[in-house]
Amino acid sequence: MHRIMLFRLSNLGFHISIQLKTVYDNEESVGKAIRESALSRDELYVTTKYLTGPIQKTFQDSLHKLGLKYVDLYLIHQPTSVKHDVEGCWREFEKIKESGSARSIGVSNFNVEQLQALVKIAQIKPAVNQIRLHPYNYAENKSLLEYSAKHGIVVEAYSSLT
Repeated sequence: MHRIMLFRLSNLGFHISIQLKTVYDNEESVGKAIRESALSRDELYVTTKYLTGPIQKTFQDSLHKLGLKYVDLYLIHQPTSVKHDVEGCWREFEKIKESGSARSIGVSNFNVEQLQALVKIAQIKPAVNQIRLHPYNYAENKSLLEYSAKHGIVVEAYSSLT
């Protein structure tokens, strides 16, 4: 299925963004689809997420499954993934970014207080905060959107399809 989707999108002229997460168990099949697609790496924007486990090993496993040398964006899936040691975990993310294995690093599902705490200790600010955002919850996210804009953090919205 992933191969068919990549083929159709590329033939329609779309720039392709692929989001993965180890827990979705789709990295190997998407990696295979990427290799079979004949798309050049610069035609793809690949995001994957950290959920749990040793960060460096989890990240290297993701790269291996994808068959890639780098991802475009590596995200902390949720604050609870790093609640035991936010600073230590973020330092590991910074190392990944500095090594060139991830072009950008960021977070997902962080509220304004959690994002403020992270920015306070970060040597490299998160490039992205991916949050659930749609017209019906805009008001409750307004302070987060304002804080993100003020600090140059891109808000990437997701919403359920139902």
